Amino acid sequence: MQATGNSNAIRGAWQPLREAGATARTMLISAAAARWNLDPSTCSAQRSEVVHAATGRRLGYGELAGDAAHMPVPTNVALKSQKDFRLIGTPAKRLDLPAKVNGTAVFGIDARPPGVKIATLAQPPVFGRRVKRVDDNAARAIKGVRQIVRLEDAVAVVADHMRAAKNGRVEQANFDTYQLLRMNEAPAVEVYIVQSSEAPGGMGEAETSLIVPAVANAIFAATGKRLRKLPVDPTVLKQQG
Repeated sequence: MQATGNSNAIRGAWQPLREAGATARTMLISAAAARWNLDPSTCSAQRSEVVHAATGRRLGYGELAGDAAHMPVPTNVALKSQKDFRLIGTPAKRLDLPAKVNGTAVFGIDARPPGVKIATLAQPPVFGRRVKRVDDNAARAIKGVRQIVRLEDAVAVVADHMRAAKNGRVEQANFDTYQLLRMNEAPAVEVYIVQSSEAPGGMGEAETSLIVPAVANAIFAATGKRLRKLPVDPTVLKQQG
């Protein structure tokens, strides 16, 4: 299963994401130091800029991205200390919510380049079937519909806007009766477990029990200490004390 939600990607890839961020930060600092002809150790990254405190010089990440992309990728980078976290572990407002609620947010589907048309598809209910016959008379009669495109396994209605494309969508199509395999007709699948020294991994996001964040939040509320790794280890709480 592959899904998104509950910040599972962050929980499941906490360490790799931290390393990726630290690597990018190091390369940006190196790019700025090279441009200023300075030792990278005299520069720091803060609030999307690389800063040289001694001279007050600063460059934004966007200005440095091109140069940073050509810097050697470091193999070992220093991760930011937990005491230096500014955002992690703090409540943050969703800056995108007002626009999404009031309808002013612009999504990819809202893009309207000059001359662009909208299309809808009618497809067979299962993979492997093909279009046999299409009656597009009703669709062509709708104002705004420009073209009916017949593909091997679908029928597309191209129109000036979404309403015409949806109203002209082929609701009933005659797809051929290509017989797909049922579960009891599929060939046997053999599974082998192979020993490996690699760390467990896989596709998609790892499932996280909903009780885990609830327990972590309860511990934070009671002690003021954050747990950022599983399983819950009491010795970590003592070390934070």
